[in-house]
Amino acid sequence: MALAALDCSHNKLTSLNVAPNRFYEGLDCSFNHLTFGTLPPMTHVC
Repeated sequence: MALAALDCSHNKLTSLNVAPNRFYEGLDCSFNHLTFGTLPPMTHVC
């Protein structure tokens, strides 16, 4: 799960500028950061 949280951070920074097919994944990551940002990193779902 920790790696998933790291992937989420990476995707949030890069997905909108790199691969169009990862666009919605990036949106999901942004949503998760906004809604779960106050919880421990391992609760991030991406």
